[in-house]
Amino acid sequence: MNKQEKNWSHKFGVAYTKRNKNIKKPYLIKLIFKKIKSINSVFEFGTNIGNNLDIIKKINKKILTYGVEINKYACQKAQKKGHNVINSSIFKLKNPLQKYDLTFTYGVLIHINPRNLKQIYEKLFKFSKKYILIIEYISEQPSKIIYRGKKDLLFSRDFAKEVKNKYKLKIIDYGFMWSEDKKNTIGNHHWFLFKK
Repeated sequence: MNKQEKNWSHKFGVAYTKRNKNIKKPYLIKLIFKKIKSINSVFEFGTNIGNNLDIIKKINKKILTYGVEINKYACQKAQKKGHNVINSSIFKLKNPLQKYDLTFTYGVLIHINPRNLKQIYEKLFKFSKKYILIIEYISEQPSKIIYRGKKDLLFSRDFAKEVKNKYKLKIIDYGFMWSEDKKNTIGNHHWFLFKK
């Protein structure tokens, strides 16, 4: 288990979960889902307590929701909501027995050590049957940012460009959600929707 995983799987991750438990982003997810045609299943890497999966269920209750979450406390809360979430490190996930119509991350790649990103990209691709969605902070040049007083816990770069080029994905759409927009509830996020 690397430094980042140790933080997110223990007290630091629990504190994050409690601090953000009521934060939901329905506007952005609903906006993106208008651009996705006919899907039956999703897999989120880093579900936390399942707030994003909750929104997807409200969009279409028939969509099957899956994911992986390293923090046991957060994972159990997501499971209690009825989501099929595994308590595990993303890196320990084996190749899927089934693929999912959409795989996605929302504010997770920024917390992965850059040395390990290719492994996550590979899983995003292999788990996906059709679509890959990336919602992250983006910067043109790779950068490291101090996060809540800790070093090596937040990194920014052009994740979407790296994934697109690595797997030659088709761009469906992309955009920016600004924190000054009253419809947005948290932060500045870039989003990128790709098709295999």
